[in-house]
Amino acid sequence: DMDCTHGARFAFAATPLTCALRHENLGMACTVRKARQMAPFIQTLALILDVAFTLLLVHVIMSWLINFQVLNLGQPLVAQIWQGLNRLFEPVFRPVRNILPNTHPLDLAPLAVFILIIALRDYFLPSLY
Repeated sequence: DMDCTHGARFAFAATPLTCALRHENLGMACTVRKARQMAPFIQTLALILDVAFTLLLVHVIMSWLINFQVLNLGQPLVAQIWQGLNRLFEPVFRPVRNILPNTHPLDLAPLAVFILIIALRDYFLPSLY
C-alpha cells in the first residue's frame, strides 16, 4: 500500500501521476460537497438581495412620485410606507453618502446601493457556487 493524498491508500503501485489524478478528483469531490452545504446559505443571501433590490426600486419610484406631487404624504398609507422605507434604507444610505461627494439636489446613494446589490447578486454570489 502506498499513501497518496487525503489519507487514501491504494493496493496498486501508485505513480506520481495517479496520485495527482486522485488528488484532483478528491479535491473536486470536496469542493462539490462544500458547495452543496453552502447552497441554502447562498440561496438565502440571493433572496435577501432580491428583496432589497425590489424595496429599493419601490423607494426610488416613490421618491420621484412624491417630488412630482403625484403621491401626497398627507395620505396616511403613503406616509406610512414612505416612513417605513426611509427607516429601512437610511442606515444603508448614510455611510454611502459620507463616502460620495456632496451633490446636494441629486442623491447618488440609492444609485450606489443599486450598483452594490447588483454586483453582489450577479457577480459575487455566482462565483461562490
